[in-house]
Amino acid sequence: FLRIGGTSDVPYVEVDGTKYLPVFYFEGKIDQQKFLTLRCWDWAHLRFCCKIQGVRDDLIASDCCESVALQELRKYFPLETSFVEYWPVNDIISKVVSKISTLSGGWTRVTNNPDSKKFQGRLTLIKEFPLPLMQLGQPSYKAQKALIEKPPYKAQKALIEKKIVKCINIRPYQFKEVMVTLPHLVEHLLPSLTEEQMGNMMMSLGVVMYKSNKGQLEVIRQEGWEDNYEQVPLVTVKDILSNMQSLKNAVKAGDLSGKRAKGT
Repeated sequence: FLRIGGTSDVPYVEVDGTKYLPVFYFEGKIDQQKFLTLRCWDWAHLRFCCKIQGVRDDLIASDCCESVALQELRKYFPLETSFVEYWPVNDIISKVVSKISTLSGGWTRVTNNPDSKKFQGRLTLIKEFPLPLMQLGQPSYKAQKALIEKPPYKAQKALIEKKIVKCINIRPYQFKEVMVTLPHLVEHLLPSLTEEQMGNMMMSLGVVMYKSNKGQLEVIRQEGWEDNYEQVPLVTVKDILSNMQSLKNAVKAGDLSGKRAKGT
């Protein structure tokens, strides 16, 4: 394996002295003309490593795999990004790849066990809120006109537990009450958890997990926040703050099942 950026582990295989890594571990545009198709023993080696990490079977079921050379891949990451040889000595079979690590300044990022630990629980659709209408002749007409010329939803940043987390507003043109995506929540606040674990724990605490309305979805897609979800789960910052201590306690106690303990 190569540990990229100190957090994300990606298997590789050497072909004619060059290290090649599976393309499906990465998001972002990589020059397809630089791909190498791996087959036979080279692909078998990578499949074994993927099995160690718990990668979903359907992602490694084909007879071949597109890969990219390490020297080519380095071009898409910041210069300071580290690529260190790594082997998961302890608990080798159950070891899973570390949480998504978005490396600032780069065009590409490593994905976490592609789709293998995604949250599959119920999501509540956020309704389509009515947009304000201009009222001609009213003193606030100019203010209303200026308002509706701006997008009703926009990407923002929230400070949670001393971490800057990307977010989006819940209601149109109201930017104080916001939500964050589940992948961003895990990445910035509790990276030791999978999205599946975090989502299940949230639901066990009575927190509603949402999916975006049309206006929010447009912003999420523009920002590239889907993270391999058809509808990425959203959590309100209010719910995160009110339950953060319970989440930390559960992680500390090793209770990641998402089940309520008796008396709680």
